[in-house]
Amino acid sequence: MPIKQKCKALVYGQHGNPSQVLQLTQHSSLANGIDESLLQSSPGSLIQVKMLTANINPSDINQIEGICPSRYNLPAVAGNEGVGEVMSSSNGFNIGDRVGFYGQGVWREPEILVPPEMLCKMSSKIDPSISCNILVNPLTAYLMLKEVKEGDLIIQNGANSSVGMALIQIAKKKSIKTINVIRGERSDFQELKEELEKLG
Repeated sequence: MPIKQKCKALVYGQHGNPSQVLQLTQHSSLANGIDESLLQSSPGSLIQVKMLTANINPSDINQIEGICPSRYNLPAVAGNEGVGEVMSSSNGFNIGDRVGFYGQGVWREPEILVPPEMLCKMSSKIDPSISCNILVNPLTAYLMLKEVKEGDLIIQNGANSSVGMALIQIAKKKSIKTINVIRGERSDFQELKEELEKLG
């Protein structure tokens, strides 16, 4: 299958308000940070992936605004978390494999070229709109609890964040007790409290 070197992408050349700095344009299919010379010198070292879906996180917006600690070299394609389907077989990946990836500029279509070490195999049984949210926040929560044992008690701040809510659910499955702190000066405090209690 011929490698498509161009795609449609949401690109920003400077930091600022996403509605002002993002432009839909033709762009390289290479993941952010990959040098164009790699296509010529070692095209087989890249995996061709058909984009299925990508999410929009607050961190994506912060990155475009330039206030997130991790930044791409500009100009860059926006978007961090995405899920796709492998279109070229190489380095342990087969055509049709469902894969997730993070930090490559995933707000593009139809394809992206990604080094294999940046890909993670995902179950095709999980809807892509769900699996594209797994790689950052839930895994962060999982790693935070990796050393915590059944019956332990932990306390967390910002319990209504995506990481916080994932942590509550994972802790419940592992029989870990949680104390969850949220800001009290909010109009929906009681509703949020009940929502977190339902999670675990």
